[in-house]
Amino acid sequence: MSIEELIQQHGYPIILLGTVFEGQPVMLFGGFAAHRGYLELLPWVVLAGAVGNFLGIQAWFLVGRRFGQALMERRPHWAGRIAKAQSWLDRFDAALIVGIRFMPGFATVGALAIAMANVSVARFTALNAFGSLLWAAILATAGYLLGDLLELVLGDLEQIEKPLLIGVVVLALLWIVHRHLKDHLWRGVRSPGGSAP
Repeated sequence: MSIEELIQQHGYPIILLGTVFEGQPVMLFGGFAAHRGYLELLPWVVLAGAVGNFLGIQAWFLVGRRFGQALMERRPHWAGRIAKAQSWLDRFDAALIVGIRFMPGFATVGALAIAMANVSVARFTALNAFGSLLWAAILATAGYLLGDLLELVLGDLEQIEKPLLIGVVVLALLWIVHRHLKDHLWRGVRSPGGSAP
């Protein structure tokens, strides 16, 4: 099966699952794939990304609601970011709930902080749904426009389409690996056995 067939047959589930865990590069890839004609930007790429992002952040909110304090004790390096998010919540309220997904590396901790601040489940769910749709639309459109930009710079992409698709996938994977390694190393530095930078 070629990469093009893989994207056409499994692109939407890949976007949905990918955005549950690591959204930005996945959505940019979805928009780019739509530009190349393998997927439909509206409604399917945006909808798949919005659903995945909604489910991921909603799950962390519900985990924070039930186990927030226990998680804080197990991950003390989150305490500073959670305190910062709660102070922002006092100032920005709904804008923070919508906006946490736009802050790389902050969505998980932000959702936990909001849950621990006793925002109602119904209110969080409504704002999370709106934020997820907005986030998916913006990033998918950015990925689509990236295709336009590459065409403008490189001309007809037909000749280099396959290496370009592989390159976009590799860059997305490298972004995800980098983010997770960075988080893992940060935990090691901030853990009781590690030393502060």
